[in-house]
Amino acid sequence: MKNKFIILLAMSSSLFLFSQVGINTPNPQGTFHIDGAKDNPATGIPSVIQQANDMVVTNTGDLGVGITVPTTKMHIVSNTANLNRYTLIDAPAGGNSLTIMALRNTAPLATGNFSLLGFTNNGPTSGGANWGIGSIRTSTAEDFYMGNSLGGGYLERLRITSSGDVGIGINAPTRKLDINGDLRVRNVPVGSPGIDQIGVDSNGNVVKVPASESTAIVVRGEILGAHWHQVQTVPATLAPAGYPYLKSVTVSLFNAQGKAAITGILVKQNQVLACSGIGGFGTNICTTSNPAGGTMSVDVTSAPGFTITLSNNIANGIYSNLYYTAEYSKY
Repeated sequence: MKNKFIILLAMSSSLFLFSQVGINTPNPQGTFHIDGAKDNPATGIPSVIQQANDMVVTNTGDLGVGITVPTTKMHIVSNTANLNRYTLIDAPAGGNSLTIMALRNTAPLATGNFSLLGFTNNGPTSGGANWGIGSIRTSTAEDFYMGNSLGGGYLERLRITSSGDVGIGINAPTRKLDINGDLRVRNVPVGSPGIDQIGVDSNGNVVKVPASESTAIVVRGEILGAHWHQVQTVPATLAPAGYPYLKSVTVSLFNAQGKAAITGILVKQNQVLACSGIGGFGTNICTTSNPAGGTMSVDVTSAPGFTITLSNNIANGIYSNLYYTAEYSKY
């Protein structure tokens, strides 16, 4: 009996002295080490294949599964896929809406706090993951967040607010889909005649334009006896109610010396005049020669109003008749 007690005391002393416990291994790699397949060497570091069936708890409380040197609180390494997956968490969720796995940031609530799951492919061994997906705290709620790192902190790429608005390139979307950047849509089907159209207002909002309102209104006018060296102004009030955008303008001049004409198409809402056949894109002005040796120009800087300027080198000037056609749109 005395001998048994001495043996037991010696075993216990060795545990306290070395502070390491090995199950199925005489060579524990941490405070607590289980060698599932009992295939580790008696000395030295187990190989990657040997570590695949091991579990280790270090003296700092890190847990390693499939690895004997965990570098975080839970470090899982799976080298062999099973049923097209490496790691699986099963839970009997059934028909309820409970989460299978939850990540929580336990820091005091503060705007800008993250709770992210990171992903990287053969990325850096330090500095975190290249992509982070999870939630970000706002002043009143939690938004879904997606960002990536190009070497420093995360750059936000997508956000879904707690109210369901989606922002791409913007962290405070105000519409169900709010894009800060260029938009490209491929393979848009051809619609049937008479269906509604899509337009963009001056604030970038996409709006539906009823087929009955998608057509333009054309206004025709004339200025008889227009004098050279004068500016003829067509006021903005000429635009029909509900059609505030000048879409195109054509001006024709007739006098004894001949004819001159300008056709300009506005390539943006009330700005940037494209001059047809007389120099391509202008700024807001198109100019052409008149048959009396001067010039005639159309300026849409004040669109939907516009001005027509006539000039020549004849002292007393020449009187001409001007005719214009202005096309106005609703969007």
